[in-house]
Amino acid sequence: MAIHIGSIIHNYCRTHNVRPIDLSRKLQINSSSMYKIFRGASISTRMLQNISVVLKHDFFQYFTESLEENIYKKHEQLTKDFETLQRENELLMKILKVTKD
Repeated sequence: MAIHIGSIIHNYCRTHNVRPIDLSRKLQINSSSMYKIFRGASISTRMLQNISVVLKHDFFQYFTESLEENIYKKHEQLTKDFETLQRENELLMKILKVTKD
């Protein structure tokens, strides 16, 4: 699942009553840049670190959670593929055994 970090930051600000103008002042950026961050699906790691420090919230965690979720899904798929290949291998071994006899 793709992460829209700007929306996450914006939602955090709304739920914690942080006004965009106050955040932009603390980050030393203009308010239009703050709204651009809110609309953005990506952000520089330096800016994300600054926002995390100012808001005292680890916004990097959302990427870690997404990565763990993707790894888990990939592991599940590989396990299923492996089980299918094992069954196919067993069937092929049976076929080869029958044709040798």
